Amino acid sequence: MDIYSKTVNFVTLALHIYTSLVLFGICLGQSFPANFIFGDSLVDTGNNNYIVSLSKANYVPNGIDFGSPTGRFTNGRTVIDIIGQELGFKHFAPPYLAPTTSGPIVLDGVNYASGGSGIFNETGIIFGGRINFDAQIDNFVNTKQDIISQIGLLATMQLFEKSLFSITIGSNDFTNNYLGPKQMLVSPDKFVRAMISRMKSQLNRLYNLGARKIVVVNVGTIGCIPYQRDINFKLGDNCAALPNELAQSFNTQLRSLVLELNANLKGSKFVYANGYHVMKDILDNYIKYGFEYQNSSCCYLAGRFGDFDFILTGQELGFKHFAPPYLAPTTSGPIVLDGVNYASGGSGIFNETGIIFGGRINFDAQIDNFVNTKQDIISQIGLLATMQLFEKSLFSVTIGSNDFTNNYLGPKQMLVSPDKFVRAMISRLKSQLNRLYNLGARKIVVVSVGTIGCIPYQRDINFKLGDNCAALPNELAQSFNTQLRSLVLELNANLKGSKFVYANGYHVMKDILDNYIKYGFEYQNSSCCYLAGRFGGLIPCGPSSKVCLDRSKYVFWDAYHPSDASNVYTLIVLMDIYSKRVNIVALALYTYTSLALFGICLGQSFPANFIFGDSLVDAGNNNYIVSLSKANCVPNGIDFGSPSGRYTNGRTIIDIIGKVFLLSFCQELGFKHFTPPYLAPTTSGPIVLDGVNYASGGGGILNETGKIFGGRINLDAQIDNFVNTKQDIISQIGLQATMQLFEKSLFSVTIGSNDFINNYLTPILSIPEQKLMSPDKFVGAMISRLRLQLNRLHNLGARKIVVANVGPIGCIPFERDMNPKSGDNCVALPNELAQSFNTQLRSLVPELNANLKGSKFVYADVYQVVEDILENYIKYGFEYPNSSCCYLAGRFGGLIPCGPPSKVCLDRSKYVFWDPYHPSDASNVIIANHLLDGDTTFISPMNVRQLLSS
Repeated sequence: MDIYSKTVNFVTLALHIYTSLVLFGICLGQSFPANFIFGDSLVDTGNNNYIVSLSKANYVPNGIDFGSPTGRFTNGRTVIDIIGQELGFKHFAPPYLAPTTSGPIVLDGVNYASGGSGIFNETGIIFGGRINFDAQIDNFVNTKQDIISQIGLLATMQLFEKSLFSITIGSNDFTNNYLGPKQMLVSPDKFVRAMISRMKSQLNRLYNLGARKIVVVNVGTIGCIPYQRDINFKLGDNCAALPNELAQSFNTQLRSLVLELNANLKGSKFVYANGYHVMKDILDNYIKYGFEYQNSSCCYLAGRFGDFDFILTGQELGFKHFAPPYLAPTTSGPIVLDGVNYASGGSGIFNETGIIFGGRINFDAQIDNFVNTKQDIISQIGLLATMQLFEKSLFSVTIGSNDFTNNYLGPKQMLVSPDKFVRAMISRLKSQLNRLYNLGARKIVVVSVGTIGCIPYQRDINFKLGDNCAALPNELAQSFNTQLRSLVLELNANLKGSKFVYANGYHVMKDILDNYIKYGFEYQNSSCCYLAGRFGGLIPCGPSSKVCLDRSKYVFWDAYHPSDASNVYTLIVLMDIYSKRVNIVALALYTYTSLALFGICLGQSFPANFIFGDSLVDAGNNNYIVSLSKANCVPNGIDFGSPSGRYTNGRTIIDIIGKVFLLSFCQELGFKHFTPPYLAPTTSGPIVLDGVNYASGGGGILNETGKIFGGRINLDAQIDNFVNTKQDIISQIGLQATMQLFEKSLFSVTIGSNDFINNYLTPILSIPEQKLMSPDKFVGAMISRLRLQLNRLHNLGARKIVVANVGPIGCIPFERDMNPKSGDNCVALPNELAQSFNTQLRSLVPELNANLKGSKFVYADVYQVVEDILENYIKYGFEYPNSSCCYLAGRFGGLIPCGPPSKVCLDRSKYVFWDPYHPSDASNVIIANHLLDGDTTFISPMNVRQLLSS
């Protein structure tokens, strides 16, 4: 059964596991009726083909001995494929996400495995999309419902009782999670215990769903895989010790867990499959097994063991050749169908830029050249095919630096203000990008201007600054980048079908220069190729220049440009590999990641996200308390996948913001790892190091707020819960590391609406209170209490704190229906109260910043954002600005909360409000974008993205 020359494969391992089924008393004389498979890339048969992920195997040469690439991460069959065949299954279990996996076919079993996945939900985040074990079990729940609909509940449970369930997972929790920065925060023992605890819950859940015969495969010899051998090259021919020690620690506890489950779960037959022992035996005795190469990859590109090399963006995306320069005589005919490079040294957005060089091809002329290429392609394949080609092709624009260094930063700066010049650049670039779009471009990456004040040239001509970067060039770059980021959002909103991506090269370069030693460099400010100047920046690199001995130690090659070491190992930065020799490849990495995922991503993240608030940001805490305020029922979460306790159809504002920063990828691509609710039983151990959500529907600033709901967690109690989390984190990583974590983390407070709606303005119940306390006194009491609460958060370690104001609550469907005399207008009193509170809150924020050392409080003007949406709803793409999408009664659908009896609108993207009180997912995206990148009209003194880099 050996299937690929003399290279190690899964057959031997599969046969050992097959034999273990017999040894553990599972009768193979009678066949399993179905085969349900959970796991990672070791058993994935194609699920990752259907998600946006960097972890895919649906291309050659994968599957070379299977017949074609299927999504299997091997040359032929997986372990579970072989076991299935040995057990008599006629077909391979189909991947869950395949469109054809429905109907009678699922009665024979389904494969839920996903490459890059793990036991923990955060595992494999570097790949973007992946389906971790919790989500795989969620998918099995869907299959169960499908089967019940076909054969009934009793027959389904009988089927599950006899079926084979297998779990092959855990490797990625080490290789693509713990064996990175996390190992500096959590001890190996704590991490492994957390893995076992989480897996215990998951296996119990599978049992409760009906699984009885369950094979659990342990973690293999991960320190011996070619990847670990190459990134730990100092070990020579030896396996890497730490990964194997982690695997063995996990396996020891996993073996005990299997025995425990068999003892405690009636009728269960859990089987422990010792894949580690099998693989170790193969590696130790590879000649006996008929192998010749026990430590190298059969499919390889570079590295001693065939698993270490990451090339630049184009190669990483699979292009076989570098895009040829447009002016090269050979750039014609079929070669242009694969792309063309129009870039020109010295060029800029403006046509006069770079005039000191004489000849150069500025951006307008580059687009003219693209027009010529377009005509050439049309002549080869026709207009329709050309437009289809462009629609799927990658377009990238990296321009603007010369407009400053070789244009404005000369005599022109005495004639034109910086603001006017930058606005003119953006205006011109907007026209140029529109022109590219009109020519057929759809997927366009626009790279920001880098830290041009730090290049050796600027350092040398501004020698009075000593070792510092030149301020003015960097200020110009940042001004341009801020407007460029907004332009990208605008273009995506206005140009149908466009996918513009903003690649933040400035941020990445700044991080590298600030932390150059961490990235493996020794010289962060000097040219490797030099002739004159303290930093080698006065004369361009040429035949007379001297060249440094070790170019890998220099960030800059010459006076203006990065070195090869700064451009090659793109993915190394993200994975923190190669003996910490990480370099400015981060720029290519982040551009590459953006291309792959088509989102706006950051080069640096908040280490954790701590969320306080009410139902606008509650992610499920109220699921665990006795309360009338809950959202864990349909149709809530209809676009989230299932009701999660979120009071909306999809994501909350902080879900969207949190994903951009906490994960350093873009949430819109469907990552499922949101900041967990404090009260969830699984919110413990290492997971809290990434942040916790304390928000509670019905909660308020004042403790009596929301009492009509019964249970709720007001802000004082939320902070009490944060104190508990703080102690948990201290127990894991120590006091000093905890305070450092909090200092860099994002804290957000979204609260206050309920203090009006469900306290001061509560129908009937509030009449006595309104007579006893004036609106001014009530608002004053709210601000006074909030001041104390925010001071307490600061004293506990919070430093970067976003405080959202109260929105236009008089415009929500509930208030409109409760006040029918207002007609189509918003209700005045609630909005007046909100504005009174917001005015005082705006003053409170600078007061706190002035009085609390090291604090960075940010005022988020949600009222202004929502008011703008309501006044200009058509511009934002909405059709219904005042009615609930989820409704049951009332002219505006605001009289009864969203629940199972409610009706749901057909197109949720057209509604500003999801239910009587809360915005829709579509609204939350707009609000989140304003808070992420908005100007001081919407968020001050800085936006969330600027808060990150502050």
